[in-house]
Amino acid sequence: VKTECFLLPVLQNAIEDSVRFNRSGLTAILVYPMNALANDQLERIDDYLKASGHTHVHVGRYDRSTPEEDRQRWRRSPPHVLLTNYMMLEYLLVRPADRDDLFANHRCRFIVLDEVHSYRGALGANIALLFRRLVTHLKHARQDWRADDPSDQRRFPALIPVATSATIKSVEETGRTPEEVRQLRDGAVQGFL
Repeated sequence: VKTECFLLPVLQNAIEDSVRFNRSGLTAILVYPMNALANDQLERIDDYLKASGHTHVHVGRYDRSTPEEDRQRWRRSPPHVLLTNYMMLEYLLVRPADRDDLFANHRCRFIVLDEVHSYRGALGANIALLFRRLVTHLKHARQDWRADDPSDQRRFPALIPVATSATIKSVEETGRTPEEVRQLRDGAVQGFL
């Protein structure tokens, strides 16, 4: 259920974007700590898209095993949804061909960092910096298609960062009102992030 909380809005947005614009371009970037998670999600996404009939939405997985021909195809025609890991996201931002072409004309609304509890200490600090660089790059990525109206919220959506975890410190709920429990949970999540 945790996955569907972010995955269904991501897919709905990608479907709406593909129908409205009928062109390639990133609408979401999903970052996983392990390739196995990305592989599982790719299967789940493919199943959802097939069941919905929206097979024109393109999903790409970018990791060390991604063939060069797929990388070149995505530079020419970026997927709507990109699944990757933080190491490969770093490469995407430093390799000029990927950095310039893969992010060009994006309509990226979602950046998802799954299993956020696995990023602690120095790694967590590095991931935070990586995400800041990604956000900055998205703001300055080449936009040479329908770029005349930056107020168009579908063409230039506000970025929604998503951090997911099934493992965050629980709070003592005994004897508390539902409102107090909600506030404690919200505080635990905010403190963690």
